[in-house]
Amino acid sequence: MPSSGAPHNASRHQSTRGTELIHELTDVFTQIRLLHARGLDVIADMVDEQVAHHAGYSSLPVFLVELLHVAPKKATSLVAQASQTAETLTPTGHRTPAPLPRTRAALHAGLIDGEHIDAITNIIKQLPTWASTADRELVEKTLADTAHTAPPHVVKRHGEELLARLDQDGTDPHLEDTQAEPVNLFRYKRSRDGRMRFSGDIDPKAPNNSKGCSATSANLSRSTHATQNNATGTPSAT
Repeated sequence: MPSSGAPHNASRHQSTRGTELIHELTDVFTQIRLLHARGLDVIADMVDEQVAHHAGYSSLPVFLVELLHVAPKKATSLVAQASQTAETLTPTGHRTPAPLPRTRAALHAGLIDGEHIDAITNIIKQLPTWASTADRELVEKTLADTAHTAPPHVVKRHGEELLARLDQDGTDPHLEDTQAEPVNLFRYKRSRDGRMRFSGDIDPKAPNNSKGCSATSANLSRSTHATQNNATGTPSAT
């Protein structure tokens, strides 16, 4: 029957139109992200050329507020994002990679936006100072990969999980060395009359601490008496 085919055709038309709109919106936001990437590169160049200073402004964020009519917080965020994702060209022509190279690559592929950059940057800033370069590179790569297919809040949560795992599985290697090998200290000072003043710091778990301390004191005492006897010509007892 003719009437039975009309709803089916309309449904198929709506489905086709919906698919077209999805692709169109995806393309539009990809272009927005690519333009954002280009904008951050321009901002980085403005930093290098001191454009704000030459224009009479105290800082680039202040200048961007007037130039782009954006909020101060937004202007500050743009400058911060540019500092993390822009490559720099040295006077010799060498191109220095961006501080967050994986994030830059995702940005210039149109896969992420400014909120993703902020989420990744905030996690990187929270890495412990003792984290190695390899640790930092791995965390940044992992978060950039996550940002390809996830919203910023998921990237943030993933980053927090990585930080927690790093705190659990690894500690400052310098601290580990100190804890693994406690240092026993014995300080002393001789006075003019031959007396000796001493102080110390001895690990309570170290074996025979009291004997070791007594032996050290005895050795120092014998050394002191020997020095005094040699100075006066009196033989020391053996």
